Amino acid sequence: MDALLPQRAHVGRLSRIGLLAAALAGAAHAAGPHAAAPTPEEVRALARAGAPGLALRLAEGAGPTAAEDPGRWAAWEALRLELLAAAGRWEALAARTAALPRAAPPGLRTRALALRARAMLALGRPAAARALLRRLIWGGEAPPPSDVLAAWRRLVAQSYAAEGLREAAAVALRRLRQDLGPGDALARTAAARLLLALGQPTEALELLAGLEGLEARVWRLLAALRSGGEPPKGVARAAAALGARAGEGAPPAWLRQAAWRVAAEAAARAGDTPARLRALEAALAAWPPLGGGKRRAAGPDPFPMGVRATLWAAWREAAEREANARGLLVGDDAAWLALARQRRLAPELRRALLAWLARHATGEAVRAAAAEALAVALAGLPGGTALAGAVFLDPRRFPDPASLPPAVRYRAAEAALAAGRVDLASRVLAGLEAPPPGVDPVDWRLQRARVLALGGRPAEGAAALRALLGLVRDWPPARYDRLMQVVFDLQAAGAHREALSVLEAAGSRVPDRRRARERWYWMADSWKALGEHLEAARHYLRSALAAAGGLDPWGRSARFRAAEALAAAGLREDAARQYRALLAVTKEPARRALLAQALARLGAAGEAAP
Repeated sequence: MDALLPQRAHVGRLSRIGLLAAALAGAAHAAGPHAAAPTPEEVRALARAGAPGLALRLAEGAGPTAAEDPGRWAAWEALRLELLAAAGRWEALAARTAALPRAAPPGLRTRALALRARAMLALGRPAAARALLRRLIWGGEAPPPSDVLAAWRRLVAQSYAAEGLREAAAVALRRLRQDLGPGDALARTAAARLLLALGQPTEALELLAGLEGLEARVWRLLAALRSGGEPPKGVARAAAALGARAGEGAPPAWLRQAAWRVAAEAAARAGDTPARLRALEAALAAWPPLGGGKRRAAGPDPFPMGVRATLWAAWREAAEREANARGLLVGDDAAWLALARQRRLAPELRRALLAWLARHATGEAVRAAAAEALAVALAGLPGGTALAGAVFLDPRRFPDPASLPPAVRYRAAEAALAAGRVDLASRVLAGLEAPPPGVDPVDWRLQRARVLALGGRPAEGAAALRALLGLVRDWPPARYDRLMQVVFDLQAAGAHREALSVLEAAGSRVPDRRRARERWYWMADSWKALGEHLEAARHYLRSALAAAGGLDPWGRSARFRAAEALAAAGLREDAARQYRALLAVTKEPARRALLAQALARLGAAGEAAP
């Protein structure tokens, strides 16, 4: 009957995140003594789906011991080590790889040694990593495959680079280049990235020659720029085109950011300050630090500073240059603000001046006005919500979000919510009871209630919603749907009593018959979650019967859930009647089989019910 189940079409992104988290939590809870044993395929699928912690929990106790079945144990142990590395749990990985039992076969020992070297490098112990890598490269009985050897040599070079031993790192990279030859594009690309970080663009350009792929193109542009092989303006155009690529074939977020950073560096070399600022803003929007994308593997960064710090430095440099050119003095806030509002100035330069004032103006009122104007300007750019959040939720420059103007805090909270950072959104909005100027007060209170619900304070969130329902009588469909989003968040958080209190209060505010029917269904869901099967059946049936006959697609789904609740409550004959009513109007063979199976589970009661 799943195809007939009502869909919560209006659940927002964070509600879906909350529902997924609740489902995963339920799966973890169900994995008790009677849970089916996981398979390696299932564990890997969970990890690929973004739940490596759950995958690792399942893998920890799975499979035989080394004494029972060494081969199967080794396969499971290799998977556990891979999951630890994927999750970045380097301390745990180091401990586990140091304590392999004697039964571990040679292949697993080699893999464990390589992962231990990665862990040592990630833990800031490059010399220890290098000692392990020497054992791998020189201590084996047979030479490893070329791709494995290349990976080990790349780690050796990274270990030297981590200690600041640039010449030794360069020697290691030359050995790597000799080993690689014309093949292994991924290894050559990674080595070129390391060469760029070490300040050897000419060697990186040679290594990238002839390579296809988006990452190779980005690093080739940077190498050509830094080696003087291409004019800056041409590099800036090509890199910006890569960064702006969308749709199928678009680079991942981290590579889009890298492309925009190449464009920014090229624009700086060309003396085009607006283009540089525009590219850095796009870079920060492409892959903001609040979250939202798969992280690159650890390794030296070809760029000397992080993108957020680079943007702030570029803003400051541009703002001070513009002010100095006009003879403005630091402290003359009114003159700086007037300059930032000049329409004939490039918008990128106006944003730079606003950013400078938001941090350095002597008057608090000017800092607040500049911050609000900058937040509005950034929000109008592509990816503007994430960009504004990355700028104003910068702990180094704005350590206390409560010091920001209310309108800026509202935008920052939106960015934190969009990134799934409910805890951060809650801190940003703490103590902010009134809506900022220009923001719809009902939308503001709905947003605040949602933060409370998702931030571990469901009772306060529900109370805020009930108060809002008492204050506002007009609930058009779009606004009512936003209210339901918060109810779904409460349910996803397991706060079903709180959700029921809001759904009960919403009874007189439902804008149409369809949503009234849905409301009964969502109430039944919460009663079911509370184990109150009689109330659940009652509400499912009220939802079904809200339309004539109650056997339309929605009604059939609600009746099916009601039958389940009736059976759980011990009213087997009533459940059988519901299943038989559904059989009478169901034509699809698969659904008829599902109903017949449900009746069979009820046994004799199903046969006896009229």
